[in-house]
Amino acid sequence: PLPPPRDCTGHTIPPSLVGGYGEADLPGVRAYLSALFAASVVSFLLKLVVLGHGCAGKSSALAALAWLAALELAASASALPPVGAALRRPDDRTVGLDLMLLWDCFLVNDCAGQPENYPYLQLFLTAEAAYMVVADLSLGIEDMWAAVKEHLNMLYSSVPGAVAVVVGTKADLVPDGELDGLVAELGRRVEEWKAQWCRAFARGRQDQRGAAAGGQGGGAAEGGVGEEPVKQPIIHKTIAVISAYDYRGLPELKDLLFELANTREPRPYIPRYKSLVPKAMEYARAAVTATRRGFEGAERRQMV
Repeated sequence: PLPPPRDCTGHTIPPSLVGGYGEADLPGVRAYLSALFAASVVSFLLKLVVLGHGCAGKSSALAALAWLAALELAASASALPPVGAALRRPDDRTVGLDLMLLWDCFLVNDCAGQPENYPYLQLFLTAEAAYMVVADLSLGIEDMWAAVKEHLNMLYSSVPGAVAVVVGTKADLVPDGELDGLVAELGRRVEEWKAQWCRAFARGRQDQRGAAAGGQGGGAAEGGVGEEPVKQPIIHKTIAVISAYDYRGLPELKDLLFELANTREPRPYIPRYKSLVPKAMEYARAAVTATRRGFEGAERRQMV
C-alpha cells in the first residue's frame, strides 16, 4: 500500500513507481491508485498467521492472549481466571484453519498442525503478514527443533523475507532449572538456521545468474534474476516464553507482536499497518469478515 503520491492524479502512475512493475501490472497499479485517491482510510488491521505442529499449544495460547485485557486489569490474584481455564481440550483441536480477531488489530489465522494440512495451509502464507511459529518446550530440544525447523522451512520457502517471532509454549511443563538453557539453545539454532538459509538463497541466486548468462550466450544478465537481493528472514531475536496454563509471558508476547507491527527502520516490516489504503478495499474486507463470522442484519451492517 502506498500513500497518495503528489505527482499522481489517480489516473497516472508516478515515474518513481513505474520501474518496479511489469507492463502487465500497470493497469492494476493504476486502479489501486485511483481507488486510493477516491477515498482512503488508515488501516490498523494486520494478518497474523500462527504455525506449529499438532498439539503444540497454538489455540490455547491464542485463547489466553484473548483474555489478556482481563488479566491486566485484574486487581488481585484472586480475580484472575483459574489456571488452565484457557487450555483447549485434545478433542477440540483446530481442523484446517480457525479465524479470530485479537485486540481489534490482528486478524489471526490459526493453522492446524497436522502434516496432511500443510499443502492447503501454504495458500495462507502471504506477504505483508506477521507470523508466529510455536515451539512446544515440553518436547525437549531435538523434537522441538525438528518441528520448528520444518515450519520455518515451509514459511520461508513460500514467503522469503517474512516477519516472524518464535514462541515457546507450555513453559509450565519445563523444570525452572532447565528452561533458560532450553530457550537459549532454541535461539542459537534459529540464528544458525537463518545463516544457513541466507547462504542457500545466495547459492540459488548464483545458479540463476549462471543460467541467465548462459541463455544470453555467456553475457551477464543485467538487471535480471541474478540481481535479486538476498532476502534475510526477519525473525525476532527474542524467543517469547509463555504458558497458557498459568498465563506467564503473555504481556511480553503482546509487546513483541506490536513491536514487529510498528517497526519502520530500516524498512517497515508490515507496510500496510498504519498506512493509507483504499476505503473500498476495507469495505470489501469487512464484508468478507462478516460473512466468515456468520453475521447477519444489524451485526453485518455495523461491521461493514
